[in-house]
Amino acid sequence: MMSTQPPIREEIPGGRRPNAKVVAGVAAAVVVVLGTTIGVLSARASEAATMLPTNDLYTLRPASASPTLVTQGTIESKTEVQASFQGPGGRVSQIDVQVGQHVKAGQILAQLDDSSTKLAVDQARATYEQAVAAVAEARASMVEAGGGLLTAQGNVSQAKAGVNAAQAGVTQAQAGVNEAEGQLNQAKAGLTKVTEGPTAAEKAVAEQNVQAAEVAVESAQKEYEDALAAYNDRTQAYQQLVAAQNAYNQAKVALQTAEQNQQANIAAAQQAEQTAEQNLQIAQTQLNNAEQKDGSITEQQVQQAYQNYQNALSNYNAYQQQFGTANNPYAEEVQSYEAIYQGLEQGYEELQNAKQAYSAAQAQLAQAQSQLQTAQTAVANAQAQYQAAQSALQAAEQAYNDRTAEQTAVDQALAQLNAAKANLATAKAQYQEVVQPPDQGSLQSAQAGIQTANAGVQNAQAGVQAANSKLQAEIAGLQSAQGGLQEALGSQDAAQAQLQAALAQEQAAQAQLQQAELNESYMTLRAPVSGVIAAKDIEVGDTVQPGQTAFVIDTQVYEVVFPVSVDQLSEVHVGQQVTMTVPGLSSTFHATIFRVDPTPIQNNGDSYEVEAIVNQPPANLKNGMTGQVTVNLGQLKSQFIIPNIAIQSWNGQEGVFVYEPHAKGSAQAGLPPHVEFIPVSYTPVNGYQDVVSGNLQSGDRIVLGEGAFIVGRNGQEDEN
Repeated sequence: MMSTQPPIREEIPGGRRPNAKVVAGVAAAVVVVLGTTIGVLSARASEAATMLPTNDLYTLRPASASPTLVTQGTIESKTEVQASFQGPGGRVSQIDVQVGQHVKAGQILAQLDDSSTKLAVDQARATYEQAVAAVAEARASMVEAGGGLLTAQGNVSQAKAGVNAAQAGVTQAQAGVNEAEGQLNQAKAGLTKVTEGPTAAEKAVAEQNVQAAEVAVESAQKEYEDALAAYNDRTQAYQQLVAAQNAYNQAKVALQTAEQNQQANIAAAQQAEQTAEQNLQIAQTQLNNAEQKDGSITEQQVQQAYQNYQNALSNYNAYQQQFGTANNPYAEEVQSYEAIYQGLEQGYEELQNAKQAYSAAQAQLAQAQSQLQTAQTAVANAQAQYQAAQSALQAAEQAYNDRTAEQTAVDQALAQLNAAKANLATAKAQYQEVVQPPDQGSLQSAQAGIQTANAGVQNAQAGVQAANSKLQAEIAGLQSAQGGLQEALGSQDAAQAQLQAALAQEQAAQAQLQQAELNESYMTLRAPVSGVIAAKDIEVGDTVQPGQTAFVIDTQVYEVVFPVSVDQLSEVHVGQQVTMTVPGLSSTFHATIFRVDPTPIQNNGDSYEVEAIVNQPPANLKNGMTGQVTVNLGQLKSQFIIPNIAIQSWNGQEGVFVYEPHAKGSAQAGLPPHVEFIPVSYTPVNGYQDVVSGNLQSGDRIVLGEGAFIVGRNGQEDEN
């Protein structure tokens, strides 16, 4: 809700349709700004956000969800039917009938020179076949690039494993050097000890070891005595048994209570869940209605409409202050902008309120389901707690009756006491060895130990050098593999871009071929009804325009006249079948379209008039009857309604930017990650919406305005 804006002046009446030129002008301004912003995208691609604000995105919805068109038509009785060429027109090359001649429905009346349309069909078919071949080639390139990427990734993984193994080898070799140097230092210390005898520090250490061993014996003796006392004391085991008995009794009472209340609690929880589901259905219906009615309105449009209204109101007040209230030239403009703003704001608020109500209903249902689950599992939980308490009681009873643990503690304490006494004896023996004088054999052994340790150090250092050489070779291999991976990624990106371009060209070529074939069919004019040629308004060599009358056929026929909106006009063609149901008649009858008026209906620029001949009119069909008309449109193209501010220009093409945050792969060159440009064709519907068709799918999210391209990594606006 736009709570920060001042209220609308109630004395100015509203209800007028939005000014299409004003809204289109705002959209054009946004396009210009976006074009400037995209120009610097390549320099900021690395700073693009991984998530875009919701207000900058619009979710596509189909313009027509049904392959049929349903509208209201009117029966018109005519004694003359005008036959005219549809399509692009052209030069008359052949006339097959004359005035006064009887013709049957479907009979050829005249033909236009179709040399250029046939050539266009051949060229379009050749272009389409080339585009199909290009798509196949691009897909093959994608497969080849994917295989190269897998190979490159495997090479990098193998090279990394080699580097890791080489680094482990260096670490192991260095550890060998450290160990050899330690042995050398130990041998030198041994020689010093033999030649010089024990130092005061060594004697002190030996004495400290004896003292520590004596303390350990005292500690072990105390632990043994404590364990023996615990074996004879039953107080703690009895307290644990009483506590287990109390817990068992409490769990038993809780289980009985849960069993007694289970049905009532489940019934209450089920009633709450049913109520929550009903509320959710109501909220879902309201949200669907709001999205269908106001889903295309964005906050940007509401803000722009409010600004337009404020500007107009400012001009109105300024004029009134200077010239008075009479003949204020800005009155109509103020009314128009106020009506636009009120309509957009009301729709936007309805949509936001429906979304909030739906979210609240979802939360209510989740809470009710959680309460139902709790009620359903209450007995099971109490049963589990009861069984656990029962098991604990049995364990406490067994522990009270079983003296094995206490006996084991006594045995362990005795073993530790004996080990401490053995350590004391060892420490005393080592002390005696330290204080004894050395002999000649000890001196020779210490000297030999130094020589052996020196050789070990040299061997270990050679091992370090070899390991470092292997590590450097493995690092060079990894760098080469990483370079290959970058080349493979670039090849895959290029192949993907080639495939996207080929698919777009294939779609465009297919549309051109279909249009060329349709134009070729327009070169032949056939009689829409049976009758007599009353007038001929063309001659061989004449150039006719689309919709220009060529013949007048004298007949008594009924026509169905009905409107078609601009967003479905491209799906309606001459020759399509129409069914009509008139209230009061017992049957449904059929008609064939023979004319589509190329000019909009007066006072209704969004619709065009279509005429169809009733094939076998019922006997009681009357002029002026009205009823429901259904047109079979065949297979519809994918068309969507979008805000016109989403149409952008990129690399000389008009289209939309599609945002997919979870898509894999790199973005197109010059665009942020996860943003792709899709070329489209479009038709304006009103002042702020277009109908588009292209390589799009329902549910795609397209970018609105410039804000999506100036967002930082954390999803907040990038002020730089």
